[in-house]
Amino acid sequence: MARIAAQALDTSAHLVCLLFVLVSFLPFVTATGKGPVGSYAINHQYILVSDSNFDALFIVDVLNGSGIVATMALHLADLNPPTDDAHFGEGGDDHMKAFKYWVDPTGVASCDECNYIYFTSQKEPNLGYLELDRPLLEMAQEHDFDSLKDVAGEPKWQSLWSNVEQSALDLLRQSGEADTKTINAFRPSKFRMLEIHRDGSRGYLTHYDLGVFVFT
Repeated sequence: MARIAAQALDTSAHLVCLLFVLVSFLPFVTATGKGPVGSYAINHQYILVSDSNFDALFIVDVLNGSGIVATMALHLADLNPPTDDAHFGEGGDDHMKAFKYWVDPTGVASCDECNYIYFTSQKEPNLGYLELDRPLLEMAQEHDFDSLKDVAGEPKWQSLWSNVEQSALDLLRQSGEADTKTINAFRPSKFRMLEIHRDGSRGYLTHYDLGVFVFT
């Protein structure tokens, strides 16, 4: 019983720590953006989070309550808001013009031995990635994410997804089984969440209208 009680207390402490980290993001969620959206568990201590308000990816320590330990902006520094505390929707016309070039991330994922981070965006070409010098899991095991600052602002893109999206829509039309309302209301760039198998063998990409795509 003592062991069970100790485990329960330990679990409760972790939950409180996680709650603290999640609550720390709440001030950044606004009506003008999605805020923190996607997440990927690197290991038991660190998670990767995508945040559209800041057009960035964050590494968060959920075990020790350290909060954000690394930040990867998905745009160049000259496209930052005019003030340090500004985010999407603030800063007037100049910022809104800059926002056109923001990635606006949604889903995010990697894998145990992958030297990349994939993310989805509701802006074409929809699926992008950052190249890493080593896997996130290795960084997490060494508690060292310093090299991530070198990849900020340099996303690369998988440009074929708009073609895949259109091909899937065409197949749906030809099947005769599609909901007419869904087809008529279809708009491109509705890719959402992203998952990659831990061994990197395949990935799964959800779409608002078209279901789930599998890629390798």
